[in-house]
Amino acid sequence: GVFREEDAGFYFGREPDLERLIAVVDRHPLAAIVGTSGSGKSSLARAGLVPYLRRPTGERIWQVAQMTPGNDPFLALARALVPLCEPERILTWSQGHVANECDRLAQRLEQEGSGYLPQVLRQILAQEPGTTHLMLLVDQWEEVYTKLPTDGETAGTHAMRVRLFIQMLLESVRDAALQVVLTLRADTW
Repeated sequence: GVFREEDAGFYFGREPDLERLIAVVDRHPLAAIVGTSGSGKSSLARAGLVPYLRRPTGERIWQVAQMTPGNDPFLALARALVPLCEPERILTWSQGHVANECDRLAQRLEQEGSGYLPQVLRQILAQEPGTTHLMLLVDQWEEVYTKLPTDGETAGTHAMRVRLFIQMLLESVRDAALQVVLTLRADTW
């Protein structure tokens, strides 16, 4: 199985890989962990990189969001971000209200893309005083290409939405406060 962030204490033996990944993350706003299925990409990111970034050391103090794209990457991103935007209030919300907020954010991200994501980023960082950067972990990036359209969505519309999502991320990492790390199966591209 995949090691998660809470399993960090049991995750060891990949220190050289983690050091290389940290060096790449320090230099590049978008990084990819590429490997075969079962090679430990997700564990390296979740149980290695994420706990490392959460340590309050260095100039950058990180907030972390994690998602897998599924067949609706905008909604998946919104589900990862809404709890960080409203960490106190979300505890009092019904599941229906959370779902509505995620749908609303997903629609706005799709409509406004990189014109809106940096605003969401600033709101998230403001919720945790002292945080300076958001690391977005997109696990199983290949789902962006391999997942089928949602119900009622044509293949052409799905492909257009995927392009918009990729464009939004590529433009948004120009914001110095955003870092994106992808995990990607080597046999899918």
